[in-house]
Amino acid sequence: RKHVEAVLREMRIDIDGVDTKRKRDKQGLQEGVAGLQDQWRSSLEAVESTLKGLEHISKVLSMALQGERVSIALEVQDFVDRKDMPYVGVRAPPERLKTGQGKASPRKEMEKVRRREGLDPSLLMRLQYQPTPVSVQGSEFD
Repeated sequence: RKHVEAVLREMRIDIDGVDTKRKRDKQGLQEGVAGLQDQWRSSLEAVESTLKGLEHISKVLSMALQGERVSIALEVQDFVDRKDMPYVGVRAPPERLKTGQGKASPRKEMEKVRRREGLDPSLLMRLQYQPTPVSVQGSEFD
């Protein structure tokens, strides 16, 4: 009987030790899972923050590219306009203004004067630059 009681006591001690170890392991596992969940949440927040930053950068780059497209279109149109437009035009002589014949375009008028008698510098006038509108992605710019 003493022997059985001793074995029983020993078994209780072993069971208590195993139970204590099991509780410690369970608590350690729960702490580990909680730590991993915290790391996962912080990683998710970092990824969301990075994504927002990349979206912002994407919008800024898109706006910059849009501005460059408009700028290039305006520069090309300006070059074409200036290439095709004469800088100097011919004013109609006073006698033509009286008869109402001074309505010809400056370029045609210049050709007529040049063919007739040479170019009279007093008839020259500076023409004002008149840019044509530029259409970029459905919007018109001047």
